[in-house]
Amino acid sequence: MQTVLKNISNERLKAYIIWLPVLPTDNRNWAVKRMNEFSDHRVRYFWDGDQLTGQIWLRVLGLEGRLSWDTYFLYNHKAHWGDQPIVPDFWMHQLSYEENFQELFLNVPMFESKTRELLEHIK
Repeated sequence: MQTVLKNISNERLKAYIIWLPVLPTDNRNWAVKRMNEFSDHRVRYFWDGDQLTGQIWLRVLGLEGRLSWDTYFLYNHKAHWGDQPIVPDFWMHQLSYEENFQELFLNVPMFESKTRELLEHIK
């Protein structure tokens, strides 16, 4: 996502990155180190040590598996969440176990293109 943020300087683009422990090396200190490697005022970082967001996204996206991580979402500027997140306007993933959505396996140029499309509709 750093590539997308570097290529699109639009101030209306905001990114929320949620780190959660999935691999044995994942911990809060590692997440903070990674956060410090890329600085952009449009980005907000969060740590979810209990993996709650990964479980919520499974339900929202209709995925199978034990956890949603390495998933990337786009919402238009009119999106409004209640108590739970809503299905994104567009999303991609890097979940090797997810067979039902292989056409949405992360393709950075495609994700960037979809990002630009959503930004064009903001007045």
